[in-house]
Amino acid sequence: MLGRAAAVGSATGSYLRPVEMETAEQAGCRAPGRPGDAAWYARSSVNLPNAITSIRLALVPVFAWLHLTDRPFSAMVVFTVAALSDGIDGLLARLFDQRTRLGAILDPIADKLLVATSLVLLVVSGTLPPWLFLTALLRDAAVGSLGLASRLKGRWLEVEPTRISKYATFTVMATVFLALGYRAGVGGPEVVPYLRVVAIVAAQCLLVASLQYGHRLFGLLRA
Repeated sequence: MLGRAAAVGSATGSYLRPVEMETAEQAGCRAPGRPGDAAWYARSSVNLPNAITSIRLALVPVFAWLHLTDRPFSAMVVFTVAALSDGIDGLLARLFDQRTRLGAILDPIADKLLVATSLVLLVVSGTLPPWLFLTALLRDAAVGSLGLASRLKGRWLEVEPTRISKYATFTVMATVFLALGYRAGVGGPEVVPYLRVVAIVAAQCLLVASLQYGHRLFGLLRA
């Protein structure tokens, strides 16, 4: 996910971005600080955005422990803080030009761990239906397959999230928040109809995103 190479044709579409590290001399001809530049690789990973991402990673086991020990309100608060930090670290990294290689690796890992952990726990507890977790798993499998296929083809392409995939992530987060609120007694039974609607929208977005990535995968394999 860190750099550029030659265009690889229309089969890959805008969801794939070439990855190739540049030399310092090549990077000197480009605007400083752009992902893929040698200077970008050399930056210190000790900065505020990465610290926030690390905190989000650390909050995942805290959230799981609170949920498993039947502290639903505290679990909801921790999840909310972790979910909000997802937008904050990315915003700060862009505003202060502090995007680093470590951040590019940690951020998606923290996101997927938070979402996967929350969905598994809520499905096991019977708060959310299994099909929501399965659709999220399908989307991530499609993304992983697309990235793996690009590497096997020797193209080393970063999988760019589609717009519908971003909507899916947002609606999944909203579904988890409502489910945790329901378990904590926030809003009462009136929350249930909204929870069902948001969960269905999230599943639909996940399925559409999976189809998009699947289409790009077949296009890449045929290229």
